[in-house]
Amino acid sequence: MSSTLCLANLLESTNCDLAIISEHKLKPNLLSYMNSIDMRYKSISKTDKLNDLCNCTHGKGGISILYKASLQFSIEEITETNSDRIVGVELKNKSFGSIFIFGVYLPADGSIDNYRQELNALDDLYTYYINYGKVVIAGDFNASCIKKNLQFTNTTKSKELQNFVHRHNICHPYINTCNTLLKGPEFTFTLKNTMLDYILIDETLVRQLRRYEILEEGTFSTTSDHLPVIACMELDENPHIDLNNFSKLPAWHKINEHSIKEYQDKLCAPLDIN
Repeated sequence: MSSTLCLANLLESTNCDLAIISEHKLKPNLLSYMNSIDMRYKSISKTDKLNDLCNCTHGKGGISILYKASLQFSIEEITETNSDRIVGVELKNKSFGSIFIFGVYLPADGSIDNYRQELNALDDLYTYYINYGKVVIAGDFNASCIKKNLQFTNTTKSKELQNFVHRHNICHPYINTCNTLLKGPEFTFTLKNTMLDYILIDETLVRQLRRYEILEEGTFSTTSDHLPVIACMELDENPHIDLNNFSKLPAWHKINEHSIKEYQDKLCAPLDIN
């Protein structure tokens, strides 16, 4: 990854709890590399299925979610997204319930059918998971939710994306239901000064949004023609475990049913004494 150093510096400077990385261009056998960029973070990643057929030195596409290992949430991957362009994770704790976060890298080519297929998969995920918690969708949508950008983007794709956002009452800083002002430039794609990258938040979660910012060119080192987007949401007084405090009790809130069953089986197993 040519952008490794830039990404590591960005993670260090923003100190974000969770990051969505679009178009990492890693092949399937190299996805674990995402875990080495910053040791504070763990990753859940996907890559374009066509990479298996490609003999080039690097892959194409790809989407990752990086999250801090210190988060006091039960964290599980959402495996059935029906797309190699969508990666999902569930964050859950007793005080806040479940937050379903999806990272996306939607098609950049001119095919409307391909775009609709991926957006339909995203629509199905949102429709299902909004019944069980709060939903955030973030990444490179390769289309714009903003009407003034239509002439500079693929108009049909942008209208499809706008319909998706309006249909589900999803919030971003350019709609009236979001009271948080955008800080920074009004674009993320620097070649055309258009907004293609978003953090879309469901209307029940937008009340926790405290900051929405697009970092300006020159304020960070980058190899990308897309600017980073930052959203700050207030969910908990202290969402982190103090990893240096050994007086802490085990994080029982992170355990799942499979782990409980496995532990019970081991307790019931006869001792092997030699």
